Amino acid sequence: MDAKPSDDRSSDSPADGHRSSPTADGGSGNSLREGEPILVPVVNDESTAQAFTYAVALADATGRELVFLDTAPNQTPSDVPETDGARSAAERALRARAVSDGSVSATGIVRDENSLAVAVENAVTNLGARTVVVEDAPTDRVLSELRPSIGERIASATDADVVRTNGRGSFDGVRSVLVPVAGGPHSGLAVDAARALAAATDAWIDLLHVVSADASEADHDASRAVLADANDRLSSFDRVDTWSLEAEPKHDVADVLVRQARYYDAIVMGAPRKGRLRRFVSGSTTESVSEDAQVPVVVVSDGTGRSWTERTASADGDD
Repeated sequence: MDAKPSDDRSSDSPADGHRSSPTADGGSGNSLREGEPILVPVVNDESTAQAFTYAVALADATGRELVFLDTAPNQTPSDVPETDGARSAAERALRARAVSDGSVSATGIVRDENSLAVAVENAVTNLGARTVVVEDAPTDRVLSELRPSIGERIASATDADVVRTNGRGSFDGVRSVLVPVAGGPHSGLAVDAARALAAATDAWIDLLHVVSADASEADHDASRAVLADANDRLSSFDRVDTWSLEAEPKHDVADVLVRQARYYDAIVMGAPRKGRLRRFVSGSTTESVSEDAQVPVVVVSDGTGRSWTERTASADGDD
């Protein structure tokens, strides 16, 4: 059923030199609930289904508002509400409120920018959004290594957390989520992202650390510590297992994870730490899994260093 947006709203003040367009739902300005909204760029009609589903799950789990963003370049302010971009953003906001039975507040906005990445960067600044959920549709591997995706461009241009889905499969009916952890800077937020998905689908989480079959005892101790830290991050969430997988030294970790993906409904991983040039030369475990696994893969970039629980509590404390 349809639900009304929250009545507790505040206006967004655009940065100097950036013109704000009317909201897609017919309002004037950007009426958003206080806090840190989740921004969902509308890439196109065919490649936002995963991002939409995940964003609704995250908003429901964290109590934050969804903002669907589309662009309407080279339009006058009076024409913007009638553009396809305005209609698509508004339609997604209405659908988010409906599929969540009113538990999620959502708004559609449109910006007069030629570049969606630039529109997102400005919206992150103007709206105080600290999480962006975007779908990176499957592309040719060579092209993906040479040219950054929309999600990668957003992650490099903003200090927001960026959640990218790979456009394969569906989150409907997810019952098991694999979370490979390695203790990197994005691993913690990947655990948060997995929890949000598992909470929405009543799924089980498996935390996995891959170690070499010839690993030393110190390496195994480090593996146990990484898994313990990830498990602690889940706090009271009780549908979780932790395990280490020994792989032959000659086996690529990405290949090992792709094989394991056959036994799970979804994978959530931290973003790669290598720069694009190094990834082109030597490859990236995260990108290889995202491209080769035949299940939904969520890749998370931690842009703020705070868990979603911490930022939700902070926003509540500011009310």
